[in-house]
Amino acid sequence: MKTSLKSIFMVALSLAIMHIYGQESFSTRTAKKTTNLSGTSVAIALKNLSQRPVIIFAGPKEELTKPGPRQKVYEALSTNTIYVSTNEVVCIMHESGKPVACADVMAGTAEMEIDESGSIITLK
Repeated sequence: MKTSLKSIFMVALSLAIMHIYGQESFSTRTAKKTTNLSGTSVAIALKNLSQRPVIIFAGPKEELTKPGPRQKVYEALSTNTIYVSTNEVVCIMHESGKPVACADVMAGTAEMEIDESGSIITLK
């Protein structure tokens, strides 16, 4: 059985292309899995010391541009419980939809406080 040099080259090229695309696809899937992993669930007491209601976003940083259901209004001078995961953020939002101030949720975070001006959020 004779095989031409051209046939061997084409098989080798096909194998190399399949190998490259296979690796790219695997690394893309791996990257998606790692970015979708969130941390441990945390219940946080959120104290609003402001005299006015505030809009709060609680969730992954990547969703700040489209807050939707992760955005909620919290009444003035109130304490509420929010449920987030570590590695997510809690942000005070402006009425225009842009973040005013944010705090990262870390392991051990149990309480956050919004100051009297309604523009600063701190971990307690």
